[in-house]
Amino acid sequence: MPPRLIPGFYYDPEKKRYFPGKPPSAIQSAQAKVPTTSTRIANRIDSFASASTSFALSSIRVSSSYASRTRELRLMRDREYSNTKSSHTIEVVSNRSCRLTSMAISEELQAFVCGDSFGCVRTCRPVDGSFLDVPGVQPTQHYVWNEEMALASEITSVQCVGKRATSFGPRPQVLFGSLNEDIEPSYPSISSVISSLTFQDIWDSHFDGNSLSLAMKSGIGHIESLEMPTVEVRRAGTDAMAITRHESCVYAGLRDGRVFRSDLRTNAQNEHLLPGVNSLPVTKVSLPWDSELFVARMNGDLHLYDLRMMSLRKGPPLTRKFEGHINTHTRRIGISHDVDREYLFAAGEDDQIRSWNMRSGRQLDTPPIHLSDHDDYLLGTHFDSTAVAMPITSSKKGDTLLHVAFADRIKSFQLGRRYWASEGV
Repeated sequence: MPPRLIPGFYYDPEKKRYFPGKPPSAIQSAQAKVPTTSTRIANRIDSFASASTSFALSSIRVSSSYASRTRELRLMRDREYSNTKSSHTIEVVSNRSCRLTSMAISEELQAFVCGDSFGCVRTCRPVDGSFLDVPGVQPTQHYVWNEEMALASEITSVQCVGKRATSFGPRPQVLFGSLNEDIEPSYPSISSVISSLTFQDIWDSHFDGNSLSLAMKSGIGHIESLEMPTVEVRRAGTDAMAITRHESCVYAGLRDGRVFRSDLRTNAQNEHLLPGVNSLPVTKVSLPWDSELFVARMNGDLHLYDLRMMSLRKGPPLTRKFEGHINTHTRRIGISHDVDREYLFAAGEDDQIRSWNMRSGRQLDTPPIHLSDHDDYLLGTHFDSTAVAMPITSSKKGDTLLHVAFADRIKSFQLGRRYWASEGV
């Protein structure tokens, strides 16, 4: 005779008695059907990848917690950035067969400031004077190229603050001056050249409009004022290949993979960070946030370190790795952060551009192959050369623009959009 069904109890045939609740087998089966947190997040990413923006927003509105809303907003923005398509292209116009080697942006003059392989600093400006909001593919005749200054040596770095620009070459020379405000000037830019045996092999720089820090042979060179250019050298024991400055501290990425930090207020505060971490040169160093140090190396490593947890023996701990970057030997390669320091963009030797969410470390997905087989999409497209520089700016309408400099052209992308906002699509 089968056991009677009593509400709220189950019958155990081995023990031949009733127990309150559900049988253990039913509980285990129910637990197996509950997805884990990682599974739910993965399913959410997949649903955002195929859903419309309105559906994603409606899903976020009904989320029950602040953490869920924040995570889903981040996933939605990841999706928008990964599908970036809108761009316009500017071809380099020159009487000589030169190639672009570096680029900066003068937002005050609405101009691209480029260095080339012949040692010229050239500006590129739109005829209407508003390149940050120009939609669609732009004909070359809509832009004016001018040779502003000449260094007579290949330009390895260009920095621009307001209307002032500096450029550097592997020869011991620094060129600085004010850019012309006229789109078609009748006179050359006023410039000066600093040449000294004190500094050699200049590879990178940080310029704030008056003072200048140089990554050069054997360490750091610092010029407090370009009006009275006196070079102060901080020896790092090897060549500095990349440099950035935060307040009074200069951070230099070295040829042996370490990072050298120097406090410009005193000669006593010089130290090597990341001791013995890597023997490959640093190609990029920056501080996305006050306490985070970002380092890119020539073997493709993209690492983030926490400066708050410094160890005298080991240096700052590694907090995040950005996997998937391809670089084996290229020093001049485009790497940048967006304006909000939330996304990382890096050009690879395979002629592709990749992006990562800097908070989560997750690499952004690329569009399907059948969509990204031409150079309309930012991610997943095989360009015909490697990007040498990728500065990021904000447009007057609040859009974030990524400007990609190749050897023979400049492509600008409106991040997060498949069409230019001004097209009204």
